[in-house]
Amino acid sequence: MYLSLREVLVLLGARRTGKSTLLYQIIADMIQKTVQPKSILYLNLDEPILNAHAQEPGFLMDIIERYRIEHHGLSCVCMDEVQLCPHWASTVKIIYDTIPDIKLIATGSTSQVIEHEMSLRLSGRYLPVRIYPLNFSEFLTFIGKENPSTVEKNVLMMQFLRYGGFPRIVLEENEKVKDVLLRQYYETIYLKDILIPRTIRSTQGLISLLYICLSQVGNLVSFHRLAGSLKISADTVKEYIGYAEDAYLLHLIRKFDYSAQNQQSHAKKVYCADTGLMNAVAYAFSDNIEHIMENLVCTTLIQRGNTLWYHKDRYECDFVVTQNGEPIQVIQVCASLQKDETRKREIRGLIEAIKKYNLSEGIIITLEEEGIEMVSGVQIRYVCLADWVLH
Repeated sequence: MYLSLREVLVLLGARRTGKSTLLYQIIADMIQKTVQPKSILYLNLDEPILNAHAQEPGFLMDIIERYRIEHHGLSCVCMDEVQLCPHWASTVKIIYDTIPDIKLIATGSTSQVIEHEMSLRLSGRYLPVRIYPLNFSEFLTFIGKENPSTVEKNVLMMQFLRYGGFPRIVLEENEKVKDVLLRQYYETIYLKDILIPRTIRSTQGLISLLYICLSQVGNLVSFHRLAGSLKISADTVKEYIGYAEDAYLLHLIRKFDYSAQNQQSHAKKVYCADTGLMNAVAYAFSDNIEHIMENLVCTTLIQRGNTLWYHKDRYECDFVVTQNGEPIQVIQVCASLQKDETRKREIRGLIEAIKKYNLSEGIIITLEEEGIEMVSGVQIRYVCLADWVLH
């Protein structure tokens, strides 16, 4: 749909989520629709020969203009990994304003750098599209299992929880290769999108902090406590976690509070962009299934465009979904409710959140349990994880 519009199309997301592949597919579709191949210019700014000149203000414009002259016209310019070229936005603005018949498409892997440039130089001229790892429905399509049986669906869900939704990982059959590739993805993200582009005062502090965050998914983390254990300042912890968010590696969830000041002062909950990454880097899958489930629920809610918080008062509830600043849904995540102690803990946290935010029901997402019951005057729905992510 966006391809027919004049605005610059900007694809944003973590590395290896398929932005470049999508770009290739867009180019192929253009050619199939009679656009001449030579009228499409593709530039991968991660290539050494281009990256070496990235700091030169006129370099990108010079390449595009030369190509346009040599090939007697240009229909589309596609730029991959634009965060590596500081002058990409000003170049795009010049082309957009002066040569309106050229379609401009860009991809990027660091949100803050790109979004700042877009807001500053391309205001009103661009349409951003966020690209995520595959969701469970897309995962099933990728492996040719669009309509699995209930048993098969639950088995595939465990596979999805273990290895996540990066397209290349989904298609790889060898489990050892999956783990090797996932660790490489993680290293590429923290090296190329966090460490190299910025002045990091403590490289080891950054690496240790990221590892702690990935191993503490779903738990409350305090910047001050992390700072104390890593022997760095709380401001540095906040800065480094911000870089990881910017690189689409981590999601930070705050406690819901109507006071913005209170939101900032409370401990945060950290989640990873992909369950496969956290498992490959920091988790023992079989021992942490509940936190891995919680991570998947978090990323699924974010992909659906929800604004997320957690609830903490006397008890805790994993997720509070808000709309226009008001809670509209509360969710607990638990692998199994078979143990009475676990069941009581999950229900009391959910009921506390339901009543505090004047809601009529809450959801508990489990691996297999389903049903509806009334407890203390409110409705609780028990939903199987595989069904919830599909619907």
